[in-house]
Amino acid sequence: MRSNLIAVLSKYDSYPDSDPASLPPNTTTNMQQKAIIPDFRHRIPEKLVENRTTYAGNEALFSIYDTYQPAERVELHAPSVMFCGMVTGRKVIHIPQKERFDFLPGESLVLHPNQTIHIDFPEARYKEPTSCITLEIPVTKIRQVAELMNERCPKLPLNGEWDYDEAGFIHFANNRSVDLVIQKLSHLFTEPNANCDFLVDINTTELVVHMMQSQSRGFLLSQFRERSNSDSLSMAIAWMHDNAERISSIDEVATRACMSKSSFYRHFKTEMGQSPLEYLNEIRIKKAKKMLLQPGMQVGDVSFAFGYSSVSHFIRTFKKDTGLTPKQYVMRKRLS
Repeated sequence: MRSNLIAVLSKYDSYPDSDPASLPPNTTTNMQQKAIIPDFRHRIPEKLVENRTTYAGNEALFSIYDTYQPAERVELHAPSVMFCGMVTGRKVIHIPQKERFDFLPGESLVLHPNQTIHIDFPEARYKEPTSCITLEIPVTKIRQVAELMNERCPKLPLNGEWDYDEAGFIHFANNRSVDLVIQKLSHLFTEPNANCDFLVDINTTELVVHMMQSQSRGFLLSQFRERSNSDSLSMAIAWMHDNAERISSIDEVATRACMSKSSFYRHFKTEMGQSPLEYLNEIRIKKAKKMLLQPGMQVGDVSFAFGYSSVSHFIRTFKKDTGLTPKQYVMRKRLS
């Protein structure tokens, strides 16, 4: 989800007297989502590309990166496991042997130890910097959390144990829980208190849980077709993809998985890191994006095709996921 809760450097503060209707499409207009860490843009930065402000914790290292001008192939090295959360703007990520991809607000990227990537900053401007946060986490912390998860919330037997693949990277869209834990960590590092180290540890643990769920989710989604005859969860995921337009209730999906609704919800949430309904909406929005780009397609037609109760409901759901209305999304794609 591209929720603006991640926007620890909220762009709203740049337009204090503006009419919300006149703000850029990605600008949050909710006063409750204003910046929760210091906004360094009023100061003269030491560097125009990847200007870094760092806060050291007991175990983790929290940094804010701001880039004020376009740049290409800027190197970023991860000395330990590095969690990256986009705040404003757009980055293009280059990873060896992988296709380049956009990194946008409301998304996270996790790099393994000693991984080096290169980044383009096509939209960075002095008054509208491209910003992100990073959190460097010791591998020992991640292994500790994996052991705890295997003890407290084990996976389905066919899916093995919780573990972190130190040889790969994870790129995922945040859900509300991830946004909230990033917000809490940002506050703890920038507004320290007497219990800061203890609270940072708790929230880092939660973030690692979401990281491993996202990694597990990526494996399930890459394999669900092949495993759909033997794994009830993979079977349910495959059926959701094939029938997203027609599903009227999660009960239908639970039945396909041969589980009760409560058991299906619990296993799905544990391994996917989101509810079945959240994932179903994610599938629908991905399909809706493709349909919207077809010549002559109207927003109402797409809304009807995916079974939304009204066009306004579809627009709200689409904007919650992408940060844009359907019309804004189509305009951006056509201009890009």
